[in-house]
Amino acid sequence: MAKTARRWSSLDKAAVRILAKIKEEDRRDLSYRQMAKMTGMTPSRLSGLFLETMGPPTLDEFCTLCELFEKSAPQTLQSAITESQNMALANTHKGCANAAVDDANAALADADNGIDIYDMAERIKAEDAVNDE
Repeated sequence: MAKTARRWSSLDKAAVRILAKIKEEDRRDLSYRQMAKMTGMTPSRLSGLFLETMGPPTLDEFCTLCELFEKSAPQTLQSAITESQNMALANTHKGCANAAVDDANAALADADNGIDIYDMAERIKAEDAVNDE
């Protein structure tokens, strides 16, 4: 057992997402127990992979699962790499958009429009009291 657990990379997650999609589309509708018998992996390991609750897949496990579902491991890995890169790019753009919004909000918060918010709140309360009468 590893001294420290490996963390799931975006590539690991993309690879398992693709394998899960392939598993879902497989006509055999295999259970983890059936898959375990066919691959030599344990049902708990398979469950842990597909639920991302255990360590990330090894290259051997990835290739074994591709073989089980009769998919090309190199092509499936390339798809995972592409998906991982697209996710990273989307997160970068999302981060830029969030940064722009944060900058705009900070500028608004720093702006001194000569408005005393406490004075404004008191005027609103007074107007509400008059309107309630």
